[in-house]
Amino acid sequence: MSCTVVFYHDVSGETLSLRLLDAAGEMVNGEAPDSLTEPDSDAKPFRYEASVAEDLSGWFTAQIFDEDEDLLYTGRVKVADDEGSYLIDDPSRSDASQSELAVGSLSTTALQQLAGTRAIHIAVPALLGRTLTDPLIQGDTYSAELDSAIEFSRSDFPDIAEESTCRLIARKQDCSDVVTFTISGEQASIPVRTGAKVCRFEPTAEQTREWEPGKYEFNVDVIWPDGKTRTFVGPNVFLRVIGDVQ
Repeated sequence: MSCTVVFYHDVSGETLSLRLLDAAGEMVNGEAPDSLTEPDSDAKPFRYEASVAEDLSGWFTAQIFDEDEDLLYTGRVKVADDEGSYLIDDPSRSDASQSELAVGSLSTTALQQLAGTRAIHIAVPALLGRTLTDPLIQGDTYSAELDSAIEFSRSDFPDIAEESTCRLIARKQDCSDVVTFTISGEQASIPVRTGAKVCRFEPTAEQTREWEPGKYEFNVDVIWPDGKTRTFVGPNVFLRVIGDVQ
């Protein structure tokens, strides 16, 4: 069997192609990208469809390229091997929050420091504008085992060397004293280094219990083996920490 992947663009009449990537960043829909075409631009303008011949099932990163092979858009799609049609960044996929939430069509200005595409994907919480919409809860555990790891993904970032590390640094904004916290070391990892690169953070309950509630500006940095640092997310993005009910 096969399936159809659907993408709604903001321009009609373009030549587009689709790559589907697995969690390791490997393309799974053949050796060459699938063409995205408008089957009936008069009836459904801006709707593009790609026929995927491979037997695929589950969540994949969807990359859209223009005719010059420049990356135009990065999203997420859940497909099944049943000849059905599946929309990229389908808002009706309620189980998306359990794997990776797509946030698209955001202000270009707000996202200039974050990515060169129109979408950013992180697991928990979702980034909307410049603020993480879901607060981090003091005393909670965030881990891949509990499906709650804090993950940031970018497809427009350079490939990350094996021995590189990452860190999240947050600075509290709503008090006269400087209050910071950092997630690094064993609680910070880079599980995917090519394709859609991922920085993962798994702070323990003991760590988050020490965080003061409030609003923080934060950065996610990648540190290469030679000590050079590049910002993965930020600056001028924010998160909130709230106290748990005791």
